[in-house]
Amino acid sequence: MFRPDQLGLPGQLPPGLPEARPAPQTPVPGDTTRWAWGLLAVGLIAALGVGGALFLLRADSNPDVVAGAVPATSTIPAAAPATPVAPTATPGPDATATPAAATAATPAEPPTPGATPSPPAGVPAASGVPTSDQPPFVPEEEGYLLSDSGGQERLPAPVASAPSPAWTTALPGDVVGVTGDEDLVVVAVDTDTGGRLDAVELDTGESRWSAPFAGGLSAPVVTGETVVVVQRTEGADARVVGLDRQAGKEVWSTTTPDNGGLFAVLLDDGGVLLGDVDRVDRLDPLTGELSALLSGELVRRGSDAVAAYTDGTVRVAELADGTPRDERFVGPIGEDGDFVFTDERVVVFDGETIWSINTVGQREWDFTPTEDAAQVRHMVLIPGGTLLASFAGGDGTVALDVETGAVRWRSPVPVDLTGAFDGVLRGVGAPSPVQLLDLLDGSGVGSFLDLGASGTPFANGLYYAVTDEGLTAYGMADGQPVWAVAADGLLDRHAIPGGIVLTNADGTLTLLR
Repeated sequence: MFRPDQLGLPGQLPPGLPEARPAPQTPVPGDTTRWAWGLLAVGLIAALGVGGALFLLRADSNPDVVAGAVPATSTIPAAAPATPVAPTATPGPDATATPAAATAATPAEPPTPGATPSPPAGVPAASGVPTSDQPPFVPEEEGYLLSDSGGQERLPAPVASAPSPAWTTALPGDVVGVTGDEDLVVVAVDTDTGGRLDAVELDTGESRWSAPFAGGLSAPVVTGETVVVVQRTEGADARVVGLDRQAGKEVWSTTTPDNGGLFAVLLDDGGVLLGDVDRVDRLDPLTGELSALLSGELVRRGSDAVAAYTDGTVRVAELADGTPRDERFVGPIGEDGDFVFTDERVVVFDGETIWSINTVGQREWDFTPTEDAAQVRHMVLIPGGTLLASFAGGDGTVALDVETGAVRWRSPVPVDLTGAFDGVLRGVGAPSPVQLLDLLDGSGVGSFLDLGASGTPFANGLYYAVTDEGLTAYGMADGQPVWAVAADGLLDRHAIPGGIVLTNADGTLTLLR
């Protein structure tokens, strides 16, 4: 908690001001006049010293006049609705596209930044003086994207200035997912005959290998010397395949049930998490061995734990190895129910009410949406002890204190994604125009158009938006354009380490660096 330093304790004199104590004077014998005047002067000095000391004591004990003191107030209004900022049209670049613009991007002058949006009514204007007793959230290394289940996805470094096309390569088919590392870009493509994985050199765009598959593919992940991808089949099972990142040869494969949502997630420790709508498994990328963590009717993931809801009970287990951590009965939550969890409590939406239950089974607080039977789109926990509940109805997004259930703020914008970028917390409302919200107070930050259908638009501090003219990078802190490049037929963008991969309507792939 950041608090202004006090200059002294109440009742103390400021340091460095000793009490005035004049030395006694001995009268000269026979000089009574000089002695009398001296005694009078000493009395006056003593009286002034006592009076000054009393005045300083009185002033120092009054908090209204303490030098350097700053009143501690909160930046989170109790109920300050945020009015969405009207979308600002981005002017097209002046530069004329080169003949290669159909398959690549050409740097263009960035659009003129618009004026910084004014805070909505009821939200105090930003000030240079710290006014919040809640410490700001600062990522340790890079920004990250918070998933709806509470998990975290590390984000790559941003491209801070207008990039140039490094290479363009033809990859016929529909791009499903793009990933990369320090020297490799791996692309999953759907074609008329099945799926295909293509690996190209990050520096040159030259093909390293290509691997065909009989069925559709998920977005791949790269960890160490292994590329992991989920291959869909016509049956109830899926194949999880590990390929050598250097040659593209299949190293191992395993078959596992697929209920329609099976996907692979790279963990910070290099392991791979396989998640589905009803279970979470841990995958060893070297051997393909699967270790079951939890299963249930509804599964949610945290930073170091996973939780599953089954028959009224929420079970929590360690993300590393599935060791049971906690179990508590919460009761039925219905088909539209949802939950999030911390070490201290489980917060449940039962289709009508959001409520909290602690570790000993006590119901702590309740929150009822204004609309009857409102549907929760997302519930996400963010730093600072805030629970975000995004509703499909008129409630928009409500921020609750996770300990007390008190409303911290409301916004009419339903938040689909929440993220931490360069130390600021931002909510991203979709569909286009994208609206940015400050997640500490719910105020509107800005809005802009984004025509991209999928892909990975986030970098650490930037949002890459697809426009009719090409690609524009917006700062997440203020919603203002940072740079723009011109491109024709742009479909999507994928932020990866080392650049931005663009997919085009003609089946080409372009790397911006």
